[in-house]
Amino acid sequence: MAEVLTAQQKMAVENRGGALLVSAAAGSGKTKVLVDRLLLYLNDPVKPANIDDFLIITYTNAAAGELRGKIAKKLSEQIALHPENRHLQQQMQRLYLAKISTVHGFCMDILREYAYLLNISADFSVADENECLELQTRVLEKILEDAYKNSNLDFCALVDSQGFGRDDRQIPEIIRKVYNSARCHLDPDAWLQNCLDWGKTETMIDAVQTPWGAYLTEDLKQYLSWQIQTLQNCVAQMDEVGGLEKQSLLLKDTVVQLNLLAECTCWDEIIRHKEIDFGRLTFPRNFDDQELVDRVKAVRENCK
Repeated sequence: MAEVLTAQQKMAVENRGGALLVSAAAGSGKTKVLVDRLLLYLNDPVKPANIDDFLIITYTNAAAGELRGKIAKKLSEQIALHPENRHLQQQMQRLYLAKISTVHGFCMDILREYAYLLNISADFSVADENECLELQTRVLEKILEDAYKNSNLDFCALVDSQGFGRDDRQIPEIIRKVYNSARCHLDPDAWLQNCLDWGKTETMIDAVQTPWGAYLTEDLKQYLSWQIQTLQNCVAQMDEVGGLEKQSLLLKDTVVQLNLLAECTCWDEIIRHKEIDFGRLTFPRNFDDQELVDRVKAVRENCK
């Protein structure tokens, strides 16, 4: 990667207007921007910062180690250019005091530091995935045992519907998935209540009105809009070169059918119009624009 920053990278490095979000693809230089931005703070001529004043969070331990190495390399280069700068030399020593870690590592350090306030042991360890799964399995077994003993009607309905009247082997996995999904939200109880509210379909008269029906319908309409636009582009190209009037009419008929499907507003209408008759598309043997022929065939097959 070139050492010269692009205009946008330079803007991100030098910006001091407050919170800054840098969003870019992998390999585009985000880490370089972060390191150069950090070094600019350390080299501030008026109020040079110390590197251990910063909190730097990454996603993996490997990324944290790599980032620390890149900062060390950049500091070494700066010290070589300015050997008289005692502040930079101190930063090399402070680098190993700086908080450069994963999200989990940072949270674990805070828990250890304030364990006495939380009434937990400071030498706690983090359970790995298998240990968590074992604990969940044990708790689920107890919960299911109690539910069967109490003959809860809602639980029985869950077993009947999700076990398909045969057994309850799928139930623990369903509960585990819902539990893990809820934990990803700031307020798990509120999220679960929203799920229950979304499932109230008593007042709905069509599947399109349900959250899942609305999602599927919107997804279908978005897909159809792409296909219609692509087929129309093919028709325009065919009309432009001439000699493909029959083939153009066939594609136009397909577009009409797709538009009818896209205009459906209820589930039953979608079912009635879902079968598209694409017809049989053939091209004259003496037609010399093979690239156009291949393109039209590929677009049509993709749509089908």
